[in-house]
Amino acid sequence: MPATVKDLLLWEGKPTLRGSLALSPNDLAKEDSPCVARLKEAGAILLGKTTTPEVSIAQFTLHPFTMTVRT
Repeated sequence: MPATVKDLLLWEGKPTLRGSLALSPNDLAKEDSPCVARLKEAGAILLGKTTTPEVSIAQFTLHPFTMTVRT
């Protein structure tokens, strides 16, 4: 089953920027967050990370990387 994870969750070997320019894309996670680990254990194919408001403090997604995200 293909899946994506929010950019708030740690995914081993991937950066977790939390929608912020203050965090470095060179800092890679050393382990998976519990929910990412469970997805992998269940056989999910992780496709990538989805956008998130900067450090998850807004109710809508508007941040310096992607501007406003519309669904």
